Amino acid sequence: KNKLGGTPDEVAALIAKAIAADPAAANPRLALIGLHLTKKDPKKAVAAAQDALAALPDRPDILDAAGQAQRADGNNNQALVTYGKLATLQPLSPIPHLHLAEIQLTLKDKAAAIASLRKALELKHDFLDAQRGLIVVYLDDGKTKEALAMVKEIQEQRPKEAIGLLLEGDIALHNKAP
Repeated sequence: KNKLGGTPDEVAALIAKAIAADPAAANPRLALIGLHLTKKDPKKAVAAAQDALAALPDRPDILDAAGQAQRADGNNNQALVTYGKLATLQPLSPIPHLHLAEIQLTLKDKAAAIASLRKALELKHDFLDAQRGLIVVYLDDGKTKEALAMVKEIQEQRPKEAIGLLLEGDIALHNKAP
């Protein structure tokens, strides 16, 4: 039961009624996908996402939720396609490129992940999640110099924040030089 007293199946049934009442509304569809993801039922989340995509194929929020469901279900190749479409629909957003990089790293395609992270940084030069992602990939490849260069860039962009120093410390620990 949830905080309101309904079981997840009862909540899903209520959401299904909301979808039936207004099939063009995105929020109930997103709620259903989210409910299934929260319940750790990726198959149902993917099914709900496919229904949502059929009804609302070009909604960025639906595409993002579908990509999350596909990843949760282990369908990384389909998630790549979904996030690729999202990147096309939102050409100025770095977020789809970050998601693409995460999947590419899962698929052990570092070159593609680096390209996606760099694209995200082209779109938003101080996008911390993409900067962190590049640092992780650089360290994994033994490219400490490149990782430190990214940290210096973060420190210049955020001189009053501790994150740059924390990341520099993480690199020192990674290199066993605390």
